[in-house]
Amino acid sequence: MSNRVFAILLAATAMVIALGGCAIGQNFDYSGGHIALLSGRSNTTTAVAVLDLRSYIVSGDKRENFVGLSRDGYGIPFNVRTRSGAPMAVDMATAVARALEANGQPSKPIFVAVKGGAEGAKLALMSSGAERLLLITLREWKTDTMTRTGLWFDVTLDVFDSEGETIASRHISGQEVAGGSIVSAEKDAQRFFGEKVGELLDNRDVASALK
Repeated sequence: MSNRVFAILLAATAMVIALGGCAIGQNFDYSGGHIALLSGRSNTTTAVAVLDLRSYIVSGDKRENFVGLSRDGYGIPFNVRTRSGAPMAVDMATAVARALEANGQPSKPIFVAVKGGAEGAKLALMSSGAERLLLITLREWKTDTMTRTGLWFDVTLDVFDSEGETIASRHISGQEVAGGSIVSAEKDAQRFFGEKVGELLDNRDVASALK
């Protein structure tokens, strides 16, 4: 075997090992994700909850801190979890409440149990005493990374008044692929989150209902 061929094989092996190393043990931080919102929010107190109804979470196949998959050079998938170790819904609710606060709207996250379903989440929000109740329901939210990061999402946002009456609702779903690489997977996931939640919150009906 020539030195040149050996060098190419060695480089290829190193790349596979490096990709495998990047795929294993990844964690994403959603709690500190940036959500850019349009200005003009009100000072209406708001409680925020994220309800995780992803099928594999409800069934118990995956833990609540599961955020997606990262694949090595052979395509073998490894679970990606939250950096905090907390449920993904907890990190997301924290990030949304923080974004509303930063935009001038008094907000607090409310953490809800998967087993309580939509009614349990609404009751938890109502018990907060806030004037507006914001519930984000995840039926899908999963990233999948190999050379680039894809997102599969199915998200509904509902705004209730303090009595639990629906005053606005918005739903988005689909899939997207980021332009980055496996190295930028966490940043790509955070950008997806900021864009999707920002799209929901800046919807005209939703923004008006939160006032």
